[in-house]
Amino acid sequence: MVNTNLEIGVLGHEIAPRGSYFIALSHGKKQKVFGPKSPLIFEYGFTFSSQSFDFSNDKTLEKIETAEGVKTVFANNVDFQQVKRNSWNLSYFEAPIMLHFDFSGNGKVDQSLSLGVGAYAGVRIQSIMGQVGTDIEGQNLRINTTNNLNTNLFRAGLQAQVGYKKYKVTGRLDATPLFHDNAFEEETYIGSIGIGMCL
Repeated sequence: MVNTNLEIGVLGHEIAPRGSYFIALSHGKKQKVFGPKSPLIFEYGFTFSSQSFDFSNDKTLEKIETAEGVKTVFANNVDFQQVKRNSWNLSYFEAPIMLHFDFSGNGKVDQSLSLGVGAYAGVRIQSIMGQVGTDIEGQNLRINTTNNLNTNLFRAGLQAQVGYKKYKVTGRLDATPLFHDNAFEEETYIGSIGIGMCL
């Protein structure tokens, strides 16, 4: 995650890259533009995506009441003596569109080099903060909290893709901030780079 200065932000400093991931399952349709010989292809469909952030310390996000309104902040969960797993999962339903240059030849797609640019819009369907560890007596403890944490219900952004045959590398960057205005100490945007395959 990055802030508006394109530097690692407050949230980014707390994330452990190894345990964090982005997974998406998409169903789309590709149509040739200007006839079967044209390399120009328009793609549309829908996507279910899941973004999971693994935090590198014992802190968790929570909402608190302040003089300026309800804010989202990092805080220690006092129920845990030791935290073994500390993650936040956001799931979305999205509608992406993309315009491709596909050089597969007459009437074919995904048989050669392809380049694409496009956009996406989606709605949040789930936000769960989960912690696993032990309490003060050493007993196993697991807490899952379903809370929007002042995140925006809707998201939209830009994406670009390069592929060879059925293998694709896709980069995405949200154009809408993750949190409501003034709900977090900085504007935070989600970006991702993923490797995928068309079936």
